[in-house]
Amino acid sequence: MEAIAQMLAFSKQARDRLREVNVPTLALQGRADTTVLLIGAEIVLGDITTQPANKRIFWFERTEHEMFLDAEADAAIATVVDYVRTRTSG
Repeated sequence: MEAIAQMLAFSKQARDRLREVNVPTLALQGRADTTVLLIGAEIVLGDITTQPANKRIFWFERTEHEMFLDAEADAAIATVVDYVRTRTSG
């Protein structure tokens, strides 16, 4: 029970500090995820102060929670590589 209480306290602290985040952000979310709420990525992107043009969410239709090991792993990796390449080129 102590571990659960600590996890919940940490989650609240992290959520309270989201508005301190102001960097380009890519969120990946699987529509088949049963571990986190589907609205989770939208909450994070909505609470950070990064300009809207620098925030992006990418949805994976068949992916569960461990997206880099799941049905769309190659697409998830390619999405991250493409995002980083776009942000760092030129």
